[in-house]
Amino acid sequence: QRLVVLAYEERSYFSSLMEVIGAISMGLGVTILARNEKSFRWWNNVFDFFLRGGISSETLNVTISINEKNGLHY
Repeated sequence: QRLVVLAYEERSYFSSLMEVIGAISMGLGVTILARNEKSFRWWNNVFDFFLRGGISSETLNVTISINEKNGLHY
């Protein structure tokens, strides 16, 4: 099982962060789909924090997903 979070905000809502932490603590994988650069950077910092804590990169991953109109690709 895997939790997928679609992230639009510059930084996470507290409830979204708690859902991610809860999913990881229950052994679920988490994928964060960031829809802009600021969101990607914020979640990537969270990702780095978990990696330093020993969480596998297979458990948590952060991806940027922006459409081609904005000049960035999936």
